Amino acid sequence: MPNIFICGFPSGEAAAMKEKIDGIMQTLGLGKDAITSTPAMKAESCDGERLPKPYLKVYSSDLVEIGTIIYAFKEAKLGVDTEWAAIDGFVPAEEMR
Repeated sequence: MPNIFICGFPSGEAAAMKEKIDGIMQTLGLGKDAITSTPAMKAESCDGERLPKPYLKVYSSDLVEIGTIIYAFKEAKLGVDTEWAAIDGFVPAEEMR
């Protein structure tokens, strides 16, 4: 289950980015598995100018899936810094009951 964090965007821009990401995930066949998270946070430069620096984070336990998502984001020309990280594992909610 890939999780894409939409970080440091103003609320209107975050909603627009979510729509783009949702479309990409659906195109990749991941629409039902992927989720997006939009934490309330600022992302700013540390150079004294405090410039906005919104970014995306892609998490998944599947490295191939991460590569596919990053490639699709590049092809869509999202124009935003993107981090990725592999998660060591995932336990579905059904197994946690």
